[in-house]
Amino acid sequence: RISARLDNGRQVKRSGSELAANQLKLGQTVHMTKIRQKGQILKLPNSNGEVLVQAGIMKIMVPLAELKLAQEEKKIPPKYSRETSIGVQKTEAMHSEIDLRGMLVDEGTYALDKYLDDAVLSGIGQIYVIHGKGKGAMRAGIQDFLKGHPHVQNFRIGEYGEG
Repeated sequence: RISARLDNGRQVKRSGSELAANQLKLGQTVHMTKIRQKGQILKLPNSNGEVLVQAGIMKIMVPLAELKLAQEEKKIPPKYSRETSIGVQKTEAMHSEIDLRGMLVDEGTYALDKYLDDAVLSGIGQIYVIHGKGKGAMRAGIQDFLKGHPHVQNFRIGEYGEG
């Protein structure tokens, strides 16, 4: 090989200790000293002492003498904040009432469900639902919906003068 003849003509400095064939394992990460890249072992050394290593998308036959064990990089776990700004953002933009007038019952219950989730995230303890008067279909639909909702502890019909 050309590269082998060139290396024979000069002295090559090798950092670290050279690996023995029995130290290698499939999937192990190694450092290829000549090209200064890390890769994973795909095949153990053949009769010529060459190891098949994958570095990125390239698969390279590398002489055993040009490999050393890669130092394990300490993975620093990402720092997660236990606090979240979701509640703060929701509270600033959220009112304690939702107006469902003019909606169909299905639209109203969908909007109310989303609103209740946002209210819980915002820490709002009491809300007001404006459903209108009409034929009473929205009121009945909302009451049925609220009876089975996990976020609702209790509810009542608005009193005279509350809207």
